Amino acid sequence: DTTMGCYPLDVVFQNTSIGADEYTWVYGTGQISDTTAEAHTYTFYNFGDQPVTYDISLIATTDEGCESVDYLTIDVLPELEAEFTAPDEECSPFEVDFTNESVGALSYLWEFGDGDTHTIANPTHTYHNNGLTDTTYIAMMVAQSFYGCFDTTYHDITVFATPFANFIAQPESQVSSILKMYQTYL
Repeated sequence: DTTMGCYPLDVVFQNTSIGADEYTWVYGTGQISDTTAEAHTYTFYNFGDQPVTYDISLIATTDEGCESVDYLTIDVLPELEAEFTAPDEECSPFEVDFTNESVGALSYLWEFGDGDTHTIANPTHTYHNNGLTDTTYIAMMVAQSFYGCFDTTYHDITVFATPFANFIAQPESQVSSILKMYQTYL
């Protein structure tokens, strides 16, 4: 169903052979299959930093030993892994330094979960929580490779509610005993 794609690449092979009794699939990875299913899926990997081409062949054989071979190539683009670290929780305002640990990425899109976004590799973002309950934001980073592949990762950031300090004194208005003595003396 595809001959080129991003790692890991799941390819669905359709066997449209006619008149054969046995099949041998050679995937170019060192693995071979003798499936007779009309369709099957095989996953290709590329752990390097350049595209890899796999030479695929299907050998169709009759019971009499007659044979036909068909060839196809599959191009697998390099591995891309989006990953970042950040502190998990803190009081508001919470300034978070995001550390990008992605592999194979060229550009980034950050969504911090509070409506703000950024496109640099290692952003800093300040979270605020003026409410009465703790708030958890889901920070998301989408990494894109030079070849147009995407990978996404998420991280929960909890911002504790800001306390509201308040007090009153009873009675609201008082005159100290020293002030009373001073007023009487005058």
